Amino acid sequence: MGSTIGPLPIQTYTSFMPNTEPIKIAQRAVEIASDMQASNIVLLDIKNIASFADYFVVLSADSMRQINALVDDINLQLKQEGIRI
Repeated sequence: MGSTIGPLPIQTYTSFMPNTEPIKIAQRAVEIASDMQASNIVLLDIKNIASFADYFVVLSADSMRQINALVDDINLQLKQEGIRI
């Protein structure tokens, strides 16, 4: 493992499918990230300690290119499944 890559800008995720539970969206994001070889994936339940989100998905990748690919692919796949973020 080489250098440490700093945090990416915060992105807000809003489902436009009213029946989609936030946990289902977060779990799907974890599945997609895992399929794309992300590492150290953690799904944090923060709904009782933060008002701005219910869940955080935290993960690691080997390069900035891989991080960008992960973000793009998670966004694309969720959008294709009817979840707009």
